[in-house]
Amino acid sequence: MPHCHSISALAARRQRALERGFLRQRVAGFKYVAVAENMAMKVKQVAASLEVHGNHCKLAGRDIHTASVAALTVKKHIGQEGFQDALRTHKIANRAKHSWADFVDEEQDNVTAESGEGTMCAPSMAKEVDPLALHDP
Repeated sequence: MPHCHSISALAARRQRALERGFLRQRVAGFKYVAVAENMAMKVKQVAASLEVHGNHCKLAGRDIHTASVAALTVKKHIGQEGFQDALRTHKIANRAKHSWADFVDEEQDNVTAESGEGTMCAPSMAKEVDPLALHDP
């Protein structure tokens, strides 16, 4: 039958791929998620925050809805430095989730600002609707 290969041929191809570095063993306990290249960093930042949040919930012995509240709840266990690191991680993740300026096409941005449509993304409105921007110096 065409395009059917023997098991031994498949094993030989796999071995060649492994020897040439095309295959890498997956780290135990981890899964890889395929995301668009331009989203990869955002996904990593959100995943880091989720991991910290989950660890804090385990440490607290209960589910805590908000990541920063979870950090505050376990502050006496993680110390001031651990608490500050957690808040920093969550802030980076929040920016990754809510800041899309680097994805907005500059021409589209100008059209949005001029037309008034989608004013949530218009640069002039950013400080008014973004709570992170309101509290940043």
